[in-house]
Amino acid sequence: MKPRDLTALVRHAEDEQTARHLETLLQDSANVRVHGTVLKEKTVMELHLFGYRFRLQRNCAPAALDTLYDIFIGREHQLAPGFDGMDARTVVDVGANEGYYVLQLKRLNPTLTIYAFEPNPRAADRLEQAVADNGVSGIHLVRSAVSDVSADEPFELVDEISSIGGFRIWGYRPWLDTARIEEILVPTVTLDEALEGVGNVDLMKIDVEGAEYRVLKGAQRTLSHTKRIVVECHGAEMRELVERYLTERGFERIMDTCGNDECGDLYFVRTET
Repeated sequence: MKPRDLTALVRHAEDEQTARHLETLLQDSANVRVHGTVLKEKTVMELHLFGYRFRLQRNCAPAALDTLYDIFIGREHQLAPGFDGMDARTVVDVGANEGYYVLQLKRLNPTLTIYAFEPNPRAADRLEQAVADNGVSGIHLVRSAVSDVSADEPFELVDEISSIGGFRIWGYRPWLDTARIEEILVPTVTLDEALEGVGNVDLMKIDVEGAEYRVLKGAQRTLSHTKRIVVECHGAEMRELVERYLTERGFERIMDTCGNDECGDLYFVRTET
């Protein structure tokens, strides 16, 4: 992943208060990176960026700013042609987090219908709030994890970093004190069950911290009428599993942003009808 220039967010501030709040939050973010500071202050700061109103809780803001930058400036999950949702009608977002990807696609194509799956209750609350604050319609939030079975399963999360929640927090993160990891029980659904009757899916995004293969295994019928899929894959073994599974079901990989990193996006388009 290229280094983030978070100061670019300041250039997108739509008013002076947003610029001031961003300067404060960027200093917080720097302290977190340099000193490993865990912020405790839960003051909510309102930001006006990219035509939207965002309400960021200060202790969660460093992670939120990273995601805002990645989605709105870095165009994460949108780099391959046709993956910005501009020519789509129906999008499925598996691992919707706080809703930044959803909002970006609706900014580009307000007519979209989006099914957003997010099991982390705090992230789902923030997604729901952001949608309401900005008067965005056509978003169907499902407060469940997506898997290959419908059940209740343990789910790990970190309060200040909603973007790394999963059945098991993936990867080696030496900066993460394991005492900060909380385990809760969440419902799981399969896409085939949750999307029964939805019809064609023009674009699917999957970002689920190591559960990518389980999501796909529970979506065999859904995949048969899905046009494009972008999957954030975690680890070389998962990349191989995902690519083999989708290739066998009529998809072709057209872009790989993983490079030498352990995780990155694989972009697939359906070549068989």
